[in-house]
Order: sequence, then structure tokens, then C-alpha cells
Amino acid sequence: MMHARLRDMLALRREKAKEVVGSEEVASKRRAVEGFPRLESASEVTGARAIFDMLRQSKGEKIDKKQLSGFMSTFGVGNNPGLVSDVLLTLNDDESDETLDFEGFAPFVAMLRLVEDEDSAVDAEVRLAIEAAHGETSIESVVQKLRTSETVAERPESIDAYLTKKNERARHQDRMLRIARTTVLHACRASELSLDDAASLARDVRGALSWKKRSDASAAALDVAEAESRAAVQIELDAMLLDATRSSKLGEFKDARKIIARGANVNLRRDEPPREPVLSKAISEANFDMAVALLDAGADARATDDDGATGLMRLVATPAPSLKLINRLVAESGINTRKHDGATALVVAATFGRTLAMTQLIDQGADVSLVMTDGTTALMRAAQMGFPAAVDILCQAGADPHATNQAGRNALDLALLADRSERVVERLKHQGARASKGALTSKNQIDRRRTNSIRPPETTARRKDATSPLARLRKPQPGSRRYT
Repeated sequence: MMHARLRDMLALRREKAKEVVGSEEVASKRRAVEGFPRLESASEVTGARAIFDMLRQSKGEKIDKKQLSGFMSTFGVGNNPGLVSDVLLTLNDDESDETLDFEGFAPFVAMLRLVEDEDSAVDAEVRLAIEAAHGETSIESVVQKLRTSETVAERPESIDAYLTKKNERARHQDRMLRIARTTVLHACRASELSLDDAASLARDVRGALSWKKRSDASAAALDVAEAESRAAVQIELDAMLLDATRSSKLGEFKDARKIIARGANVNLRRDEPPREPVLSKAISEANFDMAVALLDAGADARATDDDGATGLMRLVATPAPSLKLINRLVAESGINTRKHDGATALVVAATFGRTLAMTQLIDQGADVSLVMTDGTTALMRAAQMGFPAAVDILCQAGADPHATNQAGRNALDLALLADRSERVVERLKHQGARASKGALTSKNQIDRRRTNSIRPPETTARRKDATSPLARLRKPQPGSRRYT
């Protein structure tokens, strides 16, 4: 039925055009045929042009017969080469040219709206017939009644026709939604559309595909298209923002600010473990300008990853942290915030030996006596990792060298067992720390094993040969002929 109506309209347009052949107003006369669907409002034209730009740019800057055929199939009209040929010959100003311009594409989009109009007409006719036959105002209640009834339905063909058209209409709505979403995504990638502009464009595109856009059903379709397109563009902008955090180049940083301004989620979290916020990701990549831009846009400085680490903890672990950014994060997220294991930003900085960050944190009021869940302090971490300068800073700030963790080890014990720096051991002893007997015993065992492991292989071999039974047999014994 759809093809027949289109063919009738196309034939009518060709007959009208023949009457003015040779006139300069051929094109305008063709598009002025009474009763032919047209795009009437500016928003409809905007939506149709967005679809046209998407198809043209994705199909090599032109839309020929083959692309138009596939596009009609996408709309659900069907891949009909004859119908496509009629459409092209009728809509183009030059009948010998198979390439569509926007002037020819706009009425083509309007023609495809007849699909929705046709569905609405059939749906209304079936609804009236069922209501008249069964005295019901709700189609769903009629269908349920007839399905549960033991008698044969009076008009089962109406019920079947209704259900069939209802399913077809749902599929058509899905196709229109996909076209609107794809068009908006293409426009978002090709230009710098904001999230709100993309949502508005989605309504325009869906409106261009809707025959009665002021009806309740079409209004709901516009709302769905806007919501779906907004969600799709949000995902696109968020992905672009994550890519921008991986580089601190000036050009890409400017692009990142544009992405934020377009509506990217500044509190986005990555999907991969440890699922850190985009702020923490930018800090880990040493993209401090990007981190400032995110904070300016409203990023939550207290957001944590799966381990409970904040952006401040990521920052103090970097080799050359920004002191201004440290001060800002301390002000917005707190200085003694803990991870899930109880570590503070000071403990993290001590673990990596970041003396500049440690000094800044202590000046800002970081507590050097706070312990992790296993009793480990910042001084223990610095001693265990072998950072003498960090040990000095913590001791000067009042860290207790005698404190022990849950295993009974103090900072000197951990320094001896790690054996990373003799200077750390000397500094802790100078502070009055004493190693426990258990640590000294473990240290002696470690040294003994290390000495045995580095002994030359030939020395060990000679010792084994001299004491083996075979060596004793070979050695001349007193009173033997070999001995004399």
C-alpha cells in the first residue's frame, strides 16, 4: 500500500511537470503539487538537513541511487529499485542526474513520513471496528477478553490486523529512533555541539520524520528521541574526555576544556579497575592543568576509586606534584582522609619518598601519628622503602620511632629487614630506636642465606670433594703401599 501511494503521487508530479516543460519554474512547480507531503517548519528542515549531511559525508559527499535505496530500506519502506528510480527522477531538477541535493532530499524525507501516517490510519480504523463490535474503549481489554474467551471471536481478523500493525508500528518507531540517534551522534562528531544542542537537534530530526508532530503519540516519540540521543551523546563526550586526560599537550588540553564546556561528565568514573574518577586519572597522567579545569567545572575532589584513594593521594605519589593543586585538593577533600586500608595522603607520599609533597602536607596540618589498619605509620613506610630524607622529615615533625605495628615491628625493624639503606638505619638509631630481638634474628638468618648463596661454586665443590667417602678412599692411609 505504501509503494502504491508513493507511485501515484510521483506519477501525479510527473504529469504536472510535463505541463510546464521548458519553463524556468519546472522545479518549483514539481514541489508545489497539491497534497504532496512537505517539510513545513524550520525545525523540520533542520532535522532533514542533519540527516542529509550525515548521509552525504558518510557516503562520499553525494547520495546516489544505491545509497538512497539502502536508506529507504532503513526506513522500513523496502529496498525497491523501481521505486527509488521514480523518486530520483521526480525529485531531482535534472532527471539525467542520479545524485540528490538537499532540495530533492527534503521532500523525500517528507514522503517517508507517510509510513507513520499509514500506520496511524490503519490503527484508527481497526480500533473503531473493534470498539463498535465489542463495546469496549480499550483495545488491550478487548484483546485480553477475546484471548481468554472459549468462543470464537466475532472479528478475529480485526484483532490480528491490530496486533500486526501494532508490532509494525513499534518497529517503525525503533527505526526512526535509531536514525535520530545516529544523526545526532554524527553531528556531534563533525561539529562542537553541546549536550543541550544535541538534544534539541534530536527533536528536530525526529520531528522531520513524524507526520503529526503535535499529536500526543508524536510528542512522546520526540521525548524518547531526545532522551536516547542525549544519553548517546553523553557517552560520546565522556569517552572524548577520558582520551583527553591521557595527554598534557597544550592543544589537547584546550580541546578538553571545550569537551567539558559541551557537557561531558566531570565526575565520570572509568569502567576498568580500580575505576578511578576522571579527576584522579588526569592527576595520575600528570595532566595537572586538566585536573584544575575539572575542578573548576565542579568535579568532586572527594571522589575515590575502588581502593578508596582520592585525587590528593594520586597527586602526592607523582614525581613532581603541583603544590598549588595540593593546596586546593587539601581544601576541598580534607588532608587526613583515609583509603580503605587506612592510609592517608602522607602515608602514600612517604611510601614513594615524595619529600616535597610530604613537607607541604605537614605544613598544611597532616597528622604524622595516624596509623593504617595494620598499625603501619608513615615513618615505617619511609624506613621500609629506604628513603632517608623522608625519615628525617617525619622525625622532625614528631613521628614516633618506637611505635610498632600489629606484627610488633617498629620502623628500625622494617628498615633492617628490607636492607635498602644503611643511612635510614643510622638515622633511626640516632633517634633512639632499638631493633627487636626477633628482627635481629631474622636479619641474621637473611644475611647467612645471602652469604651462602653468593659463595663461589668451585669453593663449595672442593669442600664437598675433600669430605666425601670417595675422597677418603683415594687419600693414602698410613701403612699402605701408596703411603710409603
